[in-house]
Amino acid sequence: MTHLQITILNYLLNALWQVPVLFLVATLAARLARSAGPHIEHRIWVAALFLEVTLPACAFAPALRDLFLPLFQSRSGHVTTQTTILGTTAAQSHSHLAATIESIALLAYIALLLYFAARLLYRLHRTRALHRASHPITLAGEPLTLWLRCTRIFSVHDAQLATSAEIAGPSTIGIRRRTVLLPPSLLADLSPEDLTAALAHEFAHMRRRDFAKNLAYELIALPIAWHPLLWLTRHRITESREMVCDELAAEATHGTTRYAHSLLRLAASFSRHTPAATLHTIGILDANILERRVMKLTRNHPITAASRRAAIVAAIALGVATCASAMSLRLEVPAQAIIPMHTSAPVHAIGRFGAQQPNGPTRISGGVMAGQLVSKVTPVYPQEAKEQGIQGAVVLHAIIDRDGTVKELVAISGPPELQKSAIEAVKQWVYKPYLLNGEPQEVDTTITVNYSLANSAQSGSDPQSQAGNTREEPYNVGGSVRPPVLVHDANPEYSEAAKKAKLSGNVLVALVVDSDGQPQNVHVAQGLNNELDEKAVEAVQQYRFKPATRDGEPVPVNLKVEVNFRIF
Repeated sequence: MTHLQITILNYLLNALWQVPVLFLVATLAARLARSAGPHIEHRIWVAALFLEVTLPACAFAPALRDLFLPLFQSRSGHVTTQTTILGTTAAQSHSHLAATIESIALLAYIALLLYFAARLLYRLHRTRALHRASHPITLAGEPLTLWLRCTRIFSVHDAQLATSAEIAGPSTIGIRRRTVLLPPSLLADLSPEDLTAALAHEFAHMRRRDFAKNLAYELIALPIAWHPLLWLTRHRITESREMVCDELAAEATHGTTRYAHSLLRLAASFSRHTPAATLHTIGILDANILERRVMKLTRNHPITAASRRAAIVAAIALGVATCASAMSLRLEVPAQAIIPMHTSAPVHAIGRFGAQQPNGPTRISGGVMAGQLVSKVTPVYPQEAKEQGIQGAVVLHAIIDRDGTVKELVAISGPPELQKSAIEAVKQWVYKPYLLNGEPQEVDTTITVNYSLANSAQSGSDPQSQAGNTREEPYNVGGSVRPPVLVHDANPEYSEAAKKAKLSGNVLVALVVDSDGQPQNVHVAQGLNNELDEKAVEAVQQYRFKPATRDGEPVPVNLKVEVNFRIF
């Protein structure tokens, strides 16, 4: 999987549980803030929208995670590991199933994203067509007086008035050319008091630039537009927005009681709803919470500075605590890259590294890098060395560049007659870039190339397994080949750094169990691209087996072991 695909899956995984948590916390904070007025409640829901979109993409820096993570763990920092032995077929099936599920999730997400984006574009098109089809109105007499009074009170001097038969009630539309749309007969049907209330409410929308904000919220919400609780959050924004505009309109007209009466009469006048296929639903009756709006207007509870400050502090505290908790408990999809196990010439490197050199390449064990190999050239056994009976292991020190190519290569041991052949072959190898925190790293590792007169040049054999591999090629479990039985295992080390970084996941380790039950050619087949890969390899190298058998005789077999790291 690419880094982009892993990032998208991580985002979706965390959005599934973080959005509900944020919605519940925002609901609690909004209830606490009701005594502070609708402005605070509206800001809480807008903040909730932004957090629902952005928080699933955020992760703590290690220092901050170290600060908060202990709050969610037991004092012992209990860690569990689980080992599952898989045959070659089972391991491939497991990997293919996981890859299929991930691919389906990605395709479904992209399809939904395209659908919601297309729907937004369609609604924008409908809105623009509605705007163009509207007819300007020239006011005179008392309606003109009311219009000019609203422009003065709300400081909106560039607004226009138009009529459209496609709307049911007063609405605001436009970003640069702000326009109040009215049904054709509205001016004649409404009393001056009700007309004042309707115009004041729409001018409040224009003063707040709610049409532009509504469009911005639509765009911002696209990454999680599929989430049902995002829809509820958007609805809460609409509700609180209408109550904010009610408050502004009531202050600009005849007071809350008379404005509430006008609101009820306006609701009775408009018998049909505005079509939902446009973005122009910035109107006086948008939120469908008329009863609550009227109760809010007629309730005589003055908002004090103390209650406002208390509500703000409580809402901020809830928000910070929730964000810290969500980021500390962030889930990660393992960075999986399935590398097939080659039994004819398995590549293996020796070494026990894992520390990061300051300002230098990341030191990675050979067992981990063997699983990263994607292209290799088999060394040519020099004819002169064959004639002289020269064989043995050539150990190479390698620096692998960020793009996976071999950057530097030096022979550090082995027969001199074989070193040139080994270097000529290995320098053409290509590795999958090693990722650390999602970024490709330059790698310092060691590669061993074994030369045997029995098998010509055999690259990558572990010196301790050379004898077994030169006698007989390993079998695959199945048919007459019975699998080996694990008689001794070793728990992988879970370092303190891995605990603090909350690293977890599954590492698939490939190996050959020789006819003596010893693990050979141990390397990562599918890893996490972090230090847990090395720990899994080190553990599997300590395993001991009752050998596999074929027709009752011990034989070497290919095997894969899944090591599961979990932290609680």
